[in-house]
Amino acid sequence: LMGQIMRNHWLPACMSEEVAEVDGKPVRTRLLAEDLVVFRDSKGRVGVLDEHCPHRGASLAFGRNEDCGLRCLYHGWKFGVDGEIQEMASEPADSRMRNLRHKAYPTAEGGGFVWVWMGAEDALRPFEPLEPGKASIYLCGATVQGAPHIGPVRSEVNFDILWRWLEY
Repeated sequence: LMGQIMRNHWLPACMSEEVAEVDGKPVRTRLLAEDLVVFRDSKGRVGVLDEHCPHRGASLAFGRNEDCGLRCLYHGWKFGVDGEIQEMASEPADSRMRNLRHKAYPTAEGGGFVWVWMGAEDALRPFEPLEPGKASIYLCGATVQGAPHIGPVRSEVNFDILWRWLEY
């Protein structure tokens, strides 16, 4: 239940400075018990993908970030920031595997962080940029001025505490 609630919020995946370089080294991260890889493609777009290649499960953290995609070093499959498989060098042109998509999450940048939406796409809320060093979260079932409140309440949270909790 708590995991589903957290998935319906923008979550910090890593600091923007960790993926500042276009076509730079991918960054491995873990959120809500999922292994992810964060990278910036040739056009400056940030992508967050499931860390493991759908072909043989190799880690994309060791992948080559090139030409608007992240290439798996095991068999050379290349993935875009949206999870589209751009190249499948090891598969014939008529392979049914060409219809696959890799798990990718919507991303945004703000407050010096790369944020990821891990919830359902139909529940995706617009990203609200924040001040550096603070995160706005919505608390449900909060008490406002001593009376129970139904609905969202905006609250400022220190990143250090939130970050440590999200890693596990």
